[in-house]
Amino acid sequence: FFKQRTAYEMQRGLVGSEMCIRDSINAEYMGKRPFSVGKNLAYISFAQNNMEHIIDTRLANEPVSTFHYNQNEIVSKAAFSENDQFLITGNERGRSYIISPEDGTIQANLPATSDVISAVAISEEYKLAAYASFSHELIVYKINSFSIAFEQKLNDVSEMMTFVDEYTLLAITRNGKIIKIDLYTGKILKEMMPDQNVWPSVMVLSHSKKFVYVGTRESTLFAVYVKTLDILYQVKLPYHGLT
Repeated sequence: FFKQRTAYEMQRGLVGSEMCIRDSINAEYMGKRPFSVGKNLAYISFAQNNMEHIIDTRLANEPVSTFHYNQNEIVSKAAFSENDQFLITGNERGRSYIISPEDGTIQANLPATSDVISAVAISEEYKLAAYASFSHELIVYKINSFSIAFEQKLNDVSEMMTFVDEYTLLAITRNGKIIKIDLYTGKILKEMMPDQNVWPSVMVLSHSKKFVYVGTRESTLFAVYVKTLDILYQVKLPYHGLT
Protein backbone atom coordinates (compact mmCIF):
# COMPACT_ATOMS: atom_id res chain seq x y z
CA PHE A 1 0.00 0.00 0.00
CA PHE A 2 1.04 3.60 -0.55
CA LYS A 3 2.47 5.15 2.59
CA GLN A 4 2.28 8.92 2.80
CA ARG A 5 5.57 10.53 3.75
CA THR A 6 5.57 12.92 6.68
CA ALA A 7 7.44 16.20 6.74
CA TYR A 8 9.96 14.60 9.10
CA GLU A 9 10.79 11.96 6.51
CA MET A 10 11.53 14.58 3.87
CA GLN A 11 15.07 15.77 3.45
CA ARG A 12 15.84 18.26 6.18
CA GLY A 13 16.21 21.91 5.28
CA LEU A 14 13.55 21.90 2.54
CA VAL A 15 10.05 23.15 3.08
CA GLY A 16 7.04 24.03 0.95
CA SER A 17 7.89 24.91 -2.64
CA GLU A 18 11.58 24.12 -2.01
CA MET A 19 10.69 20.44 -1.62
CA CYS A 20 8.84 20.47 -4.94
CA ILE A 21 11.78 22.10 -6.70
CA ARG A 22 14.29 19.72 -5.15
CA ASP A 23 12.23 16.62 -5.92
CA SER A 24 11.61 17.61 -9.55
CA ILE A 25 15.28 18.43 -10.12
CA ASN A 26 16.40 15.16 -8.55
CA ALA A 27 14.05 13.18 -10.79
CA GLU A 28 15.46 14.86 -13.87
CA TYR A 29 19.18 15.02 -13.30
CA MET A 30 19.79 11.76 -11.44
CA GLY A 31 21.88 9.67 -13.82
CA LYS A 32 22.33 12.49 -16.32
CA ARG A 33 25.91 13.51 -17.07
CA PRO A 34 26.60 17.19 -16.23
CA PHE A 35 27.05 19.41 -19.26
CA SER A 36 30.01 21.13 -17.59
CA VAL A 37 31.84 20.59 -14.30
CA GLY A 38 33.81 23.31 -12.50
CA LYS A 39 35.78 23.32 -9.27
CA ASN A 40 32.77 22.67 -7.03
CA LEU A 41 29.79 23.26 -9.30
CA ALA A 42 28.17 21.49 -12.23
CA TYR A 43 25.85 22.83 -14.93
CA ILE A 44 23.01 20.80 -16.45
CA SER A 45 20.64 21.91 -19.20
CA PHE A 46 17.31 20.33 -20.16
CA ALA A 47 15.98 21.25 -23.59
CA GLN A 48 12.64 19.57 -22.99
CA ASN A 49 11.57 21.98 -20.23
CA ASN A 50 13.89 24.91 -21.04
CA MET A 51 15.49 24.78 -17.58
CA GLU A 52 19.14 25.10 -16.61
CA HIS A 53 20.48 24.13 -13.19
CA ILE A 54 23.66 24.83 -11.22
CA ILE A 55 24.45 21.96 -8.86
CA ASP A 56 26.83 22.02 -5.87
CA THR A 57 28.77 18.75 -6.13
CA ARG A 58 29.90 18.98 -2.48
CA LEU A 59 26.35 18.97 -1.11
CA ALA A 60 24.92 15.77 -2.57
CA ASN A 61 24.02 17.55 -5.80
CA GLU A 62 22.29 20.44 -4.01
CA PRO A 63 20.74 22.86 -6.55
CA VAL A 64 22.30 26.31 -6.22
CA SER A 65 20.36 28.22 -8.86
CA THR A 66 17.94 27.66 -11.72
CA PHE A 67 17.40 29.79 -14.84
CA HIS A 68 16.35 29.57 -18.48
CA TYR A 69 18.32 32.05 -20.58
CA ASN A 70 18.75 29.46 -23.36
CA GLN A 71 15.00 28.80 -23.51
CA ASN A 72 13.83 26.94 -26.62
CA GLU A 73 17.47 26.54 -27.73
CA ILE A 74 19.76 23.55 -27.30
CA VAL A 75 22.94 24.38 -25.39
CA SER A 76 25.95 23.23 -27.40
CA LYS A 77 28.79 24.31 -25.08
CA ALA A 78 29.29 25.47 -21.48
CA ALA A 79 32.27 26.16 -19.21
CA PHE A 80 33.03 27.47 -15.72
CA SER A 81 35.83 29.90 -14.85
CA GLU A 82 38.69 28.80 -12.58
CA ASN A 83 36.88 29.16 -9.24
CA ASP A 84 33.28 28.92 -10.46
CA GLN A 85 32.75 32.69 -10.35
CA PHE A 86 31.41 32.73 -13.92
CA LEU A 87 29.65 30.33 -16.29
CA ILE A 88 29.55 30.81 -20.04
CA THR A 89 27.06 28.97 -22.25
CA GLY A 90 26.63 28.80 -26.02
CA ASN A 91 23.67 27.50 -27.98
CA GLU A 92 22.56 26.25 -31.38
CA ARG A 93 21.46 29.74 -32.46
CA GLY A 94 24.93 31.24 -32.02
CA ARG A 95 24.07 33.01 -28.76
CA SER A 96 26.27 33.03 -25.65
CA TYR A 97 25.58 34.18 -22.10
CA ILE A 98 27.80 34.90 -19.12
CA ILE A 99 26.04 33.91 -15.90
CA SER A 100 26.76 34.18 -12.18
CA PRO A 101 26.33 30.57 -10.95
CA GLU A 102 25.77 31.65 -7.35
CA ASP A 103 22.42 33.33 -7.98
CA GLY A 104 21.75 32.58 -11.65
CA THR A 105 21.82 36.23 -12.73
CA ILE A 106 22.92 37.09 -16.23
CA GLN A 107 26.13 39.13 -16.46
CA ALA A 108 26.30 39.57 -20.23
CA ASN A 109 24.25 38.69 -23.30
CA LEU A 110 27.05 38.39 -25.85
CA PRO A 111 26.82 39.46 -29.51
CA ALA A 112 25.46 36.57 -31.56
CA THR A 113 27.45 34.62 -34.12
CA SER A 114 25.97 33.29 -37.37
CA ASP A 115 26.11 29.57 -36.49
CA VAL A 116 26.11 27.03 -33.65
CA ILE A 117 28.57 27.76 -30.83
CA SER A 118 31.40 25.22 -31.09
CA ALA A 119 33.64 26.21 -28.14
CA VAL A 120 33.61 28.48 -25.08
CA ALA A 121 36.16 29.54 -22.46
CA ILE A 122 36.10 32.01 -19.60
CA SER A 123 38.70 33.34 -17.14
CA GLU A 124 37.92 35.22 -13.95
CA GLU A 125 41.65 35.92 -13.51
CA TYR A 126 41.85 37.88 -16.78
CA LYS A 127 38.14 38.87 -16.92
CA LEU A 128 37.89 37.50 -20.46
CA ALA A 129 35.42 35.22 -22.22
CA ALA A 130 35.86 33.52 -25.60
CA TYR A 131 33.33 31.84 -27.84
CA ALA A 132 33.64 30.30 -31.31
CA SER A 133 31.14 29.03 -33.85
CA PHE A 134 30.83 26.63 -36.75
CA SER A 135 31.07 29.65 -39.06
CA HIS A 136 34.76 29.85 -37.97
CA GLU A 137 34.14 33.02 -35.94
CA LEU A 138 36.16 33.56 -32.77
CA ILE A 139 35.23 36.38 -30.40
CA VAL A 140 36.94 37.40 -27.14
CA TYR A 141 34.89 39.57 -24.80
CA LYS A 142 36.07 41.80 -21.92
CA ILE A 143 33.81 41.11 -18.96
CA ASN A 144 34.69 44.29 -17.03
CA SER A 145 34.19 46.77 -19.86
CA PHE A 146 31.43 44.87 -21.72
CA SER A 147 33.34 45.19 -24.98
CA ILE A 148 34.81 42.97 -27.70
CA ALA A 149 38.59 42.63 -27.40
CA PHE A 150 39.16 40.36 -30.40
CA GLU A 151 37.08 39.17 -33.35
CA GLN A 152 38.33 37.13 -36.28
CA LYS A 153 37.39 34.35 -38.69
CA LEU A 154 39.76 31.40 -38.52
CA ASN A 155 40.44 28.80 -41.20
CA ASP A 156 38.71 26.05 -39.23
CA VAL A 157 36.16 25.43 -36.49
CA SER A 158 37.49 25.72 -32.93
CA GLU A 159 36.34 22.92 -30.64
CA MET A 160 38.30 23.65 -27.42
CA MET A 161 39.87 26.80 -26.00
CA THR A 162 41.73 27.99 -22.92
CA PHE A 163 43.35 31.27 -21.87
CA VAL A 164 47.09 31.13 -21.10
CA ASP A 165 47.23 34.81 -20.14
CA GLU A 166 45.33 37.99 -21.01
CA TYR A 167 46.88 38.14 -24.48
CA THR A 168 47.22 34.46 -25.39
CA LEU A 169 44.55 31.92 -26.27
CA LEU A 170 45.10 28.25 -27.10
CA ALA A 171 42.55 26.51 -29.30
CA ILE A 172 42.16 23.07 -30.83
CA THR A 173 40.42 23.03 -34.19
CA ARG A 174 38.15 20.39 -35.65
CA ASN A 175 40.94 18.93 -37.78
CA GLY A 176 43.05 18.34 -34.65
CA LYS A 177 45.42 21.32 -34.88
CA ILE A 178 46.57 23.17 -31.77
CA ILE A 179 46.81 26.90 -32.47
CA LYS A 180 48.28 29.66 -30.34
CA ILE A 181 46.64 33.05 -30.90
CA ASP A 182 48.01 36.46 -29.90
CA LEU A 183 44.89 38.42 -28.97
CA TYR A 184 46.77 41.73 -28.97
CA THR A 185 48.05 41.52 -32.56
CA GLY A 186 45.31 39.24 -33.84
CA LYS A 187 47.85 36.81 -35.26
CA ILE A 188 48.26 33.06 -35.02
CA LEU A 189 51.70 32.67 -33.44
CA LYS A 190 52.10 28.94 -33.87
CA GLU A 191 50.16 25.88 -34.92
CA MET A 192 50.88 22.20 -34.57
CA MET A 193 49.19 18.87 -35.40
CA PRO A 194 49.95 16.31 -32.65
CA ASP A 195 48.93 13.29 -34.73
CA GLN A 196 46.66 13.01 -37.75
CA ASN A 197 45.43 9.61 -36.56
CA VAL A 198 43.93 10.81 -33.28
CA TRP A 199 40.97 13.01 -32.39
CA PRO A 200 41.58 15.46 -29.48
CA SER A 201 38.77 15.37 -26.92
CA VAL A 202 39.98 17.45 -23.96
CA MET A 203 42.58 20.13 -23.21
CA VAL A 204 43.81 21.05 -19.71
CA LEU A 205 46.31 23.80 -18.87
CA SER A 206 48.81 22.99 -16.11
CA HIS A 207 48.90 25.10 -12.91
CA SER A 208 52.21 26.61 -14.01
CA LYS A 209 50.63 27.48 -17.40
CA LYS A 210 53.79 26.21 -19.09
CA PHE A 211 52.22 23.00 -20.33
CA VAL A 212 48.93 21.86 -21.79
CA TYR A 213 47.71 18.28 -21.67
CA VAL A 214 45.68 17.06 -24.64
CA GLY A 215 43.61 13.90 -24.33
CA THR A 216 42.18 12.05 -27.32
CA ARG A 217 39.24 9.81 -28.14
CA GLU A 218 41.74 7.06 -28.75
CA SER A 219 44.18 6.19 -25.93
CA THR A 220 46.92 8.79 -26.29
CA LEU A 221 47.68 11.68 -23.93
CA PHE A 222 50.00 14.46 -25.14
CA ALA A 223 51.96 16.90 -22.99
CA VAL A 224 52.69 20.07 -24.98
CA TYR A 225 55.02 22.95 -24.11
CA VAL A 226 52.92 26.12 -24.41
CA LYS A 227 55.73 28.43 -25.49
CA THR A 228 56.74 26.46 -28.59
CA LEU A 229 53.88 23.91 -28.95
CA ASP A 230 56.50 21.16 -28.96
CA ILE A 231 55.34 17.74 -27.74
CA LEU A 232 57.26 16.95 -24.56
CA TYR A 233 55.98 13.41 -24.31
CA GLN A 234 53.00 11.23 -25.11
CA VAL A 235 51.50 8.40 -23.11
CA LYS A 236 49.57 5.41 -24.45
CA LEU A 237 46.89 4.62 -21.89
CA PRO A 238 45.26 1.18 -21.43
CA TYR A 239 41.76 2.50 -22.16
CA HIS A 240 40.06 4.53 -24.87
CA GLY A 241 38.50 7.97 -24.64
CA LEU A 242 39.82 10.77 -22.45
CA THR A 243 37.28 13.39 -21.40
